[in-house]
Amino acid sequence: MPGIVDVPGVEVFGKGTGEYTLPCGYVDPQGVVHKTVLLRELTGEEEDMMDDDDVGVTERMSRVLASCCEKLGTVTDKETILKAIQDDVDSGLPITSTDRIAMMIFLRRTSVGDVYKFSRRCPVCNHMNANKALDLRTIEITSVPTERASKRRVQVTLPRSKRKAIMRVLTAKHEAKLTGLRPQQKDLKSLSILARVEAIETEVADPENEGKTKLVMKQLTDPRVGLGVIKALPGADRNYMRQVFNAMEADVDTVVEVACDSRSCGAEFKFPLDMGQAFFLNPAEDVSVEALNWL
Repeated sequence: MPGIVDVPGVEVFGKGTGEYTLPCGYVDPQGVVHKTVLLRELTGEEEDMMDDDDVGVTERMSRVLASCCEKLGTVTDKETILKAIQDDVDSGLPITSTDRIAMMIFLRRTSVGDVYKFSRRCPVCNHMNANKALDLRTIEITSVPTERASKRRVQVTLPRSKRKAIMRVLTAKHEAKLTGLRPQQKDLKSLSILARVEAIETEVADPENEGKTKLVMKQLTDPRVGLGVIKALPGADRNYMRQVFNAMEADVDTVVEVACDSRSCGAEFKFPLDMGQAFFLNPAEDVSVEALNWL
């Protein structure tokens, strides 16, 4: 991270290298929690990975993070790091989806710098707000205590339907299943709940009582079937489930707040930070044509 030596929460080892703390972390087979990551800057190899349309978005993200991660806690074996990032561990627990988002922000800071420049059109007056900047160090990251890093499943009773459900902390494997559905905007709220529901009591025919049903805990293995189950839940149950996973998980606040700089408007609006390829292409300093050494 050239030119920056006093960044809160990061120890600078040299140009384009930094050590950060994850909000949850990887739990190895012995139960040891690994929360620190040593990252090196992005290279052309990783930039091309991000643009590989033959690979799903979740897998792309996993490959880039694993490639740039030199150390995860005390773990240096690249295969183990990749498995921990993409949730392919044989034992222990992988890093969470929140950890992955935090790592992407850390990687951007390491590779390009803390200042993220952007332009955004106001949804109220259509004015283009240009040359805006976000200091990535100010993004709020809420961590879970180390002693709770290995506790990632809870059983709850939903307040309206009284059904029991098992909820889990989100990881890459759950993300990948849902992105395969090619989700539409109208389904996103339901999908955010579905991704975190491992099983839920469902009405099935009772073989011992003809014409009657009973509640049976069923795994939501088919995302399409599961989406219908989540959509059918009462609003009170859905709100409660959101509160549960917000309490279970760490959090990275990636919502960017903007005040329109048009004198006749001044409206405040928000948008989610896009951590795709463009996130890493925005330079901390603009290049001046006049400053180039023309030949």
